Amino acid sequence: MPRKKTKYRTSSKKSLITKLILAIAAWLIFGYVVLFVEPKTWVDYYYAPFFILLVASLSLTINIFISKMVFLLLPSLGLVAILVLRLFGFRDWINPLFIVGLVIALIYFFTASETNVKLQSKNLNNQSPPVPDPEHANKQTSA
Repeated sequence: MPRKKTKYRTSSKKSLITKLILAIAAWLIFGYVVLFVEPKTWVDYYYAPFFILLVASLSLTINIFISKMVFLLLPSLGLVAILVLRLFGFRDWINPLFIVGLVIALIYFFTASETNVKLQSKNLNNQSPPVPDPEHANKQTSA
């Protein structure tokens, strides 16, 4: 009798509960820092612990809904970049627009590169190569 292959799956409920617990713990720590720690104590560190905790909290919260690392870090880092610019006195309205545009462009770049890799791997399985257009080849050599 042939042996059946068993696929080992991780429980999605367990991973969801783990992600939820981590996100809640990160937000509780962040809330404690915001409410009970004096900001004067962090002036020497340029408020780095605050921003690190904010990135961790946002990333863990987004991780509950989306599992790709690019989508976790880019929005969090974009928001922190906007806050850091405001901390250093750059209060123009155009800076957040540039940062949001950069985040959207980077997300589009990474998702487009993933789809290109998938299309290339599908094309490698295809046995017939694309036929070159002779008119297009002549135009390139004559220019």
